[in-house]
Amino acid sequence: MFNIPKGYSPTKIAEMVANKYTIKGYVLDFSLKSLQQEIDRILANETTVLKNKDTLECELTAYFGETLCRLYEFSWSGTYDRMKTGINYYTCKIVRDGFEIWPSHFLGYYMNNGKDDVGSFEKYINGLLPKINNKRV
Repeated sequence: MFNIPKGYSPTKIAEMVANKYTIKGYVLDFSLKSLQQEIDRILANETTVLKNKDTLECELTAYFGETLCRLYEFSWSGTYDRMKTGINYYTCKIVRDGFEIWPSHFLGYYMNNGKDDVGSFEKYINGLLPKINNKRV
């Protein structure tokens, strides 16, 4: 994990995450396809090599949220800061016209309970898309 400097926005962190995992051979290009295919690959491959799963959760929270911001005109709200005690990127959400998505929630649940319990990220994002599209104005 690279060190996330204090005060970096989730957008900047997401760009750092995309670069990091692109070097590792993943395709993180802020596309819907990257969410549908690459996040499950990263969760399957990277959780076994990490000592601190909070790091991966922090990284993917930024990438997931930023990708939806770019694709569906959401904006970040709340505090995203990994440097404080009690990692508070959980308090960060993305919003559009009153519709809120908390990017860390699925990832945290997945990392604590596993894919067998929660299902794949692809299934989650595909289930979320109709809700996002229904809220479009």
